[in-house]
Amino acid sequence: MNKSLSVLVLINNPDNYSSLKKSLESFEEVDIRIYHERRVETAISTAKTEEIDVAIIELFVPGSAGLETFISFHASHPCLPTLIMADSVDSDRVLEALQSGAQDSLSRENTSPAAIVRALLHAIKRQQYTNSLGTAPAHGGRMQRILHICSACKSIRDRGGNWELLESYISEHSDIQFSHTLCPDCVKRLYPNIHLHDKKMTLSAPIGSNMG
Repeated sequence: MNKSLSVLVLINNPDNYSSLKKSLESFEEVDIRIYHERRVETAISTAKTEEIDVAIIELFVPGSAGLETFISFHASHPCLPTLIMADSVDSDRVLEALQSGAQDSLSRENTSPAAIVRALLHAIKRQQYTNSLGTAPAHGGRMQRILHICSACKSIRDRGGNWELLESYISEHSDIQFSHTLCPDCVKRLYPNIHLHDKKMTLSAPIGSNMG
C-alpha cells in the first residue's frame, strides 16, 4: 500500500499551481491529496477542518504579501510543517520565513516530482522532531508537552529516563537561567533571627553559592 499524504497548497497563480499539481500527482509512490486555497484566511480554515500533513505556500496571495503571509498562517498552525514556494529572486524573503519557522523552501524552477515529495517528507519529519521537543509554540504561544515530575523532590524525568533537577532541565531546554533565592516564608522558617521588613524582599544568591 502506498503512503498517503494530504497537502495544503496556498498558491494564487494558476500556472504555478497547475505545475505543482502535475508534479505531485505524477509521483506514483505516494497517494497525494491536494487541498488548494488562494487566500490565507481560507487556507487557515482548511487546515483546521481537514487532516493536513504538510503545507506549501506562496508569499504573495490576495490580501497578503511577503513574510506576512507565512506569519499569518504559521501563527494559526505552528505545528504544521510548512514549505515556501518561491523564485530565486525571493531568497531574502524565503530566508526570513525559514528563520520564522518554515521548514523548507521549494523552487518554482524545480518541478521534479521526486525532489518535491522528498522535501515534503523531510519537512514532516523535522517538524515532528521539533514538536516532540516541545519547542513549537501552540495555543497562544505556549509550548505543549507532558513532563514527568517527581511529587516529592520535583526532579524531572527526561526522554532517556534520567532524573535531573528542575532548574537544570529548564536551563538546558530554554534560555532561562536561575538564581537561587529564598522567599520571605522560607527566610522566616530557616533563619528566624532575620527580620525582613518588606514582604517583597528576598535573600538571593547565584546557583551553587552557599547561603548557609
